[in-house]
Amino acid sequence: MNEKFSIRFSPFRRGLSKILGSREAEIMELLWKEGELSVAQTHQLLGHRQLAYTTVMTLMKRLWDKGLLQRRLERGAYIYSPSLSREELLSNVARDVVGGLLEELASPAIAQLFQQAVENDDHLLAEMERLIQKYREKKTRLQEDV
Repeated sequence: MNEKFSIRFSPFRRGLSKILGSREAEIMELLWKEGELSVAQTHQLLGHRQLAYTTVMTLMKRLWDKGLLQRRLERGAYIYSPSLSREELLSNVARDVVGGLLEELASPAIAQLFQQAVENDDHLLAEMERLIQKYREKKTRLQEDV
């Protein structure tokens, strides 16, 4: 999916709050779990958080404006559902963040990504080696086809 979504990456926040506000993240998690909901249903499920109905409506419209939700009109009420899965959203964000880093800071960005990955997870080194080998094989096949 090559659509651009309107998000901002904040590296020092936790979880989905790195890319969404905490309430927006909560609504997205709820919609991924439930599949589709009206504003009223969402408000009811979030009821213990003391959010006004109009706040939930505004948050869901913002998520729709950002391209993260789709909606349809049913009996006078919008029914919202996620435009993409949690994994697709995270993959798109990772692509955009890494692409932005590489655009300006290619060498230091790759060095830091590698260092952070290897220091935090031993299995990532093996995964990186596998991906490099896969890329080299693909590149060799493409050159042979020319």
